[in-house]
Amino acid sequence: MSTASGEGRKVSWLELFFDLVVVAAVVELAHELHHPTWSGGALFLLLFFAICVAWSSFTLYANVAGEQTRRRTMFLAMFGMAVMAAAIPGAAEGRTQVFIIAYVIVRLLGSQAWTKTGRPLLDWPSVQGGLGLLPWVISIWVAAPGRYWLWALGLLIDVLLPMFMPDRTPDGPEWAARLARRRGHAGGLRFASVDRAHLAERCGLFIIIVFGEATMQLVAGAADLEHWTRALLSVAVAGFGLLIGMWYPIFYRDGYLTSHIAALPVRLLLPLLFLTAASITAVASALGSLAALTEDAHHGVPTGIRVTLCLGVAGYYVAAVLGEALRGTRGGSWGERFRLAGMIALGLLVPTVLAAFGGRLAPAALAWSLFGAVFVMAGYIRRVIQARVPAAPPGPAGGAPEPSVA
Repeated sequence: MSTASGEGRKVSWLELFFDLVVVAAVVELAHELHHPTWSGGALFLLLFFAICVAWSSFTLYANVAGEQTRRRTMFLAMFGMAVMAAAIPGAAEGRTQVFIIAYVIVRLLGSQAWTKTGRPLLDWPSVQGGLGLLPWVISIWVAAPGRYWLWALGLLIDVLLPMFMPDRTPDGPEWAARLARRRGHAGGLRFASVDRAHLAERCGLFIIIVFGEATMQLVAGAADLEHWTRALLSVAVAGFGLLIGMWYPIFYRDGYLTSHIAALPVRLLLPLLFLTAASITAVASALGSLAALTEDAHHGVPTGIRVTLCLGVAGYYVAAVLGEALRGTRGGSWGERFRLAGMIALGLLVPTVLAAFGGRLAPAALAWSLFGAVFVMAGYIRRVIQARVPAAPPGPAGGAPEPSVA
């Protein structure tokens, strides 16, 4: 992904390798949603946010450390993430302890890496603190469903608690001096500063890889069928169009992603990114299941698959609405932003109605209904972004600048 400014350090091959390992866990989570239940959906969200919190620790570490990023630490974390991915199919049963221990070790590796930088990150303290890990450690000896409540508590501490913390800048001399004394820094502390251009590219690459995984789910659903029918073709076209409609607001002229990264503090940006990625993954899994349903004469889509697909689309728009509402004054007037947020909120209406009352729709009818809603919203958002963002300068060959990975 090209950043709006075109400046800043580019994403390294090591960071891209790390993201691909993390997306392996996302693929496993998508498989777990092929036969969704309410309890399975809740477990999916817990595991997904745990994966994302671990990912954020090393994403921000590499962002701040730059060329000083320790490869050995990153490789160890990648192995830990791979173990977490492999344990996901049995995370509710025999491999629960394996997932917990791997998660705790990866988080401790991230915390140790941050300690070695000697620069606290004020805007996302979860990468340095261990308070959110305590419920996970306790859950090793707690049976379900108690362990899941402990996981939720740990994630609330790591994700939601920073969102509601007051802004703390390095200019606050009293608390900064106290923190320096506690850590033995007589001359004061140096605080970490996030490279926004690098973060925009890293987040963009992560989301685009998730979109690739989403396409793979749809392709796999069709590839597993012995007989291809017109209904399958209809679902495939509508499903692919649906994914394009979700891609458009994020990446068209750098869309929401760049504007939110430029305007939102990290403690607000990352939870919205996690929700967006989880929503895309839920849509991907449901589309694969929807394609598989076309082999038989289904008069309706099973409730679990229909609700997963519709709530995935709705969750995507919830993240967009929250991001637009929380965005700072940069990038347009308050009136323009709230009009856009209101229009996106209307995009929640169709998936909500279909989730509740679309039980008699055939797979193709459900896919096309959601595609129509997303397509209309993408067209409106495109016009708004065109008015908001000046045209990007042409590349060397007269086209848009190409993504680059250092």
